[in-house]
Order: sequence, then C-alpha cells, then structure tokens
Amino acid sequence: MKYLTLEYIKDHSRICHNAEDRYLERIGAAAERAVMNLCMRDVDDLYDTYGGIPEDLMHATLLLVDHLYQHHGATEQVSVSNVPYSIDFMLKPYMRLTLPEEEPIPPTMLGSDVKVIFGVCLPDDMTLADVDFTGQVYVRGKMESAVTFTKADAHKIGDGRKYCYMFNSSVLGIGRYLLRLTLHVPDEDYPEGYSTEVIEIDPRINVKR
Repeated sequence: MKYLTLEYIKDHSRICHNAEDRYLERIGAAAERAVMNLCMRDVDDLYDTYGGIPEDLMHATLLLVDHLYQHHGATEQVSVSNVPYSIDFMLKPYMRLTLPEEEPIPPTMLGSDVKVIFGVCLPDDMTLADVDFTGQVYVRGKMESAVTFTKADAHKIGDGRKYCYMFNSSVLGIGRYLLRLTLHVPDEDYPEGYSTEVIEIDPRINVKR
C-alpha cells in the first residue's frame, strides 16, 4: 500500500483481530489502485498538487476498503460502476477530466535493439528480484506474435525494483510496443504458495522504418 496503513484500515473498520491482516493489505492496495484510476492520478501527483494525501480522499479510500471487506468480492479489479455513490461524490474534486498530455515518444528505427525497462509496485516492500515472472512484448493489436521472456532472460537494474529485457526490433517489426507481465507473488494464503497477477505496462517504445 502506498498511503493507507493496516492500522488505519483496522481502526476505520473496527477490526480487532489479526487473522485477516494479509487480506486487508490486499484489498487496501486494490482500493488505492481503484481510487487512483478513478481520479486519473498517482500518489506523486497528489503530493505535488496538495502537499500530501487529502483527508477526504484518504477517507474515501478507507470507505472503499470497508465496502470490499464487507462484500468479499474480487479485489484485483474494481470498476467505476461498483464504487458506492458516497465514495464517488467524495472523490469528484480530485478527478482529472483528461489525462495530462503525453510527451512524444522518440522513434526507434526498425532493426535497432530495444530495451524494455519495467518495474511494478509489490506488497510487503518486495521487489521484482523477490518474485518469479514472465513477460510478453507485443505490438499493439498483435498479441499473437509476442516475444516471450523469463526472469532469467532479463537483467536486474540496481536493487531489483526494475528489470530490463533487450531484443532486436526486427523480431516484432514496426508499431507501438507493449508489455504483459505475469507475476507469481509469494503469498501463504494461496495453496500454491503464491498469487498470480497479470499487469499491462507501456514501456513507451515506438518502432518505425
């Protein structure tokens, strides 16, 4: 979680036991992602704009956590239509009407090597170095011709929060490259000992002739 804490959640929802701490952390992270997606913002943007996390936005996130806890629904994807009206009302002042204009992506010439650099936020201060993963790089709209790689094929950057995978662009051809990352995150609550998460990443690579 990026701005909620387990203590905030348990105090808000009046939970006095520790039996569901891992579950609360998961739905806390899911609620944060839902709020940031709904507002079309990220935590750094909130700090830059408001000097921190506004109290009503924090409270709205806690309300969403409590809603997910009471209903025990899917936590990985929270759609706008499933957000209670009171939460939506509290978040409206912080919602962007449009996303900030994206900076142009410098083109990569076909036949050049491309570096796909990626990182994700993981629970319990884990980094990509602590989990197993596979990746598929593909041209937008052409998932069937993806280049697949494993963790062993990628190179760790620094402390392992980011990795890099490099290949020649002639393998995929021209177009906007995207990355689908499948993570196996250690989690004792699952029979296999890990949870599986699939994340789509835009590495901002645009290959042209």
